[in-house]
Amino acid sequence: MKDEMTSRGLRAIAFSYRDLSVQEYENIRHDENFEQILFEKHTFQAIVALEDPLRDRASKFIKFANKGKITVRMITGDNLDTAKKVALDCGILADG
Repeated sequence: MKDEMTSRGLRAIAFSYRDLSVQEYENIRHDENFEQILFEKHTFQAIVALEDPLRDRASKFIKFANKGKITVRMITGDNLDTAKKVALDCGILADG
């Protein structure tokens, strides 16, 4: 499901939770494996897809730069599939 979302240019975010009493939290808070312990035994809630649409002018700027023989590079922290879709949509990558 996530791959289908990211290949369509969507950002997929999963939500989960873990119930802990104050005492349980205090018991693990100073453990060297705190983060690992904290993120175990979660209950999945949902996966949500968000779209961050390109600004209308983005493609125009890319075309303008390409006409001027400027090589455009995109730097992102997005999922690779999401980044590819965005790069295709704005003209940084060519189809194929």
